[in-house]
Parts: sequence; C-alpha cells; structure tokens
Amino acid sequence: MKAILLTLLIFGSLQIFSQKDLRLNLFYGKNATNFIFKDGLINKSTKYAFGEFYGLSLGIKVAPKQSFRPEINFYQAGANSTFNGVPLNWKLDYVGVGSAYLVKIVGKDSAKFNLSTGAFFSLDYLLKGKQAIGINNYNIIRENSLERYNITSAFLLNGTYKVTESLFLNFEYRFNFGLNNIEKDQNEKTRNIGNTGAIGISFKL
Repeated sequence: MKAILLTLLIFGSLQIFSQKDLRLNLFYGKNATNFIFKDGLINKSTKYAFGEFYGLSLGIKVAPKQSFRPEINFYQAGANSTFNGVPLNWKLDYVGVGSAYLVKIVGKDSAKFNLSTGAFFSLDYLLKGKQAIGINNYNIIRENSLERYNITSAFLLNGTYKVTESLFLNFEYRFNFGLNNIEKDQNEKTRNIGNTGAIGISFKL
C-alpha cells in the first residue's frame, strides 16, 4: 500500500511540474481588517485597522481557463474600538498556508490582459499579537486570550497583464472572512474579516 501511495504521489508531482504554464507569484499588499464581535447575544461594533500582506504562490494551470494556486503568506490583522472613552486596538500577525482555485472570466492565454475570479482557503497561525488598552499593552499569546489558529476563506479577483512571454504583472483584491471563532472567552465570539489589495509579479517557469 505504501509503495502504491508513493508511486501516486511521485506521478502526481511529475504531472504538476510538467505543466506548460507554471508560474511563480510574488505579492505585496495592504489590509483593512476588522472583527465580527459578539459579547453574549449582543453584537458590538469595532473599526477597521490597517496592515500589510506578503504572499508567495505557485500558479498551476489545470484546464484552459482554470488554475490552482498553493500559497504561503504573512499578513497583519486586527481592529480598533473604544470603551468608556478609552481607545482599544488589536494587532495580530499571522503566517498562513492555503490554496486558491481561479477561473478566467476575461481574456485568452494569448491576450495581454486576463481577469480571473475564484475562492481561497487557508490555515493561519498567530505568530504575534498585541492588545492595547489606553497606554497599556498586553501580549495576546502570553495572556492566552485568543486562539492561535485562524481558518480563512476569501473571494478573489485577479487581473494579470502580460509584459513578456515569461513575465507578468498582477493586481488582486481579496475579501477575507474567518470561519472559526478565535475568542477563548466562552461568553464572546470573534471572527476576523477584511479586505486585501495587492500587486504582484509572476515568472513563468
């Protein structure tokens, strides 16, 4: 059984890396993130915070208008609020591993510009977190106040401009929505939500 699984894994890897259109993608962008926060049965509003996004992915063409894109990324999330006139803010640094499935909706392979849409899912790990209440700062990991893992889903819209046959520019928008409750307090529920705008460069391998 192990030999069969190893053979299938090697065969699948060879099939992937034998694709004619295999691209290495580098992305940099900005995030506007917030929380969906509920204390008991009451929804409480928070304001958007801003951070950065970095991504490294491999674009694999699986059909004439479809591609699969495994990705490693780093991003900053969080939110702002006030309580009794005291400012509160959260800053969360995540590293994530995920994949996107994209479908081309505008343009052909030979066209200068293509537009694709799709879905993205990733499992993210909290590297560092800080909560500031007024002038006091608290280490979220040390305080053990939030879960270390975040499951992210996203809607993608990607535009690609062909500079040469092997060099491409990318423009991407993501609407991100956390699927799991990251709050450890049983009386509260918190999910990450946000928007990402990114630019990137791709190299055909």
